[in-house]
Amino acid sequence: YYITAPADDDSILTVGAVDSIGVNKFFSSHGPSADGDIKPNVVAQGLRATVVEPFSGTIVTNNGTSFSNPIIAGMTACLWQAHQDKNNMEIIDAIEKSSSLYFNPNDSMGYGIPNYQVADLLLSGKAPYNPLLTEPLIYPNPFSDTFGLLYYSQEAKQLQAEVYNMLGEKIYSFESPLQMGFNFLSVDVLNHAPNGIYFLRLDLSDHTQTAQIVKVSN
Repeated sequence: YYITAPADDDSILTVGAVDSIGVNKFFSSHGPSADGDIKPNVVAQGLRATVVEPFSGTIVTNNGTSFSNPIIAGMTACLWQAHQDKNNMEIIDAIEKSSSLYFNPNDSMGYGIPNYQVADLLLSGKAPYNPLLTEPLIYPNPFSDTFGLLYYSQEAKQLQAEVYNMLGEKIYSFESPLQMGFNFLSVDVLNHAPNGIYFLRLDLSDHTQTAQIVKVSN
């Protein structure tokens, strides 16, 4: 099945369907559009999606892009309500940028599964609109109580992190699973620590990174 009008328009947020583990489904139309645009724009769960049966009110599961579309529509409405100063193309652009395949889109899943938390950060100016991919982005730095980690992962993996003080003593450690695509972590392990310079060591399975972070008073 190929994308048809009006879904092939560049100002339409076209939604495909995947299953619960992010695999594209056969009933989901694919692109590109006639003029070569990436379509669908994004995807959401359309196989065994949880819905309410209209006559009995029973909660059931069903299949189709008729169910992946409302998921994205509802999330997009909330995002746009939070950023009413943005136009439709800015909203679509942020959603695409937040998605799991943004840097490697295809004709069956488009830009992939969106991360609306990241889209909100992009539209709020709390994260660079074109973040670097090679290393995790730590911001704000200096910070007063909480800082964020923004990282684009090419695959699902585990992040392990350790925080050291100026004496080289490990004072905190934490870990978090990373999904394919953009990941945002809000880190508050130094919330009650004294002001000063610390070192954050991130183990990303295939490589490590150490960054200096600075805690200051509000």
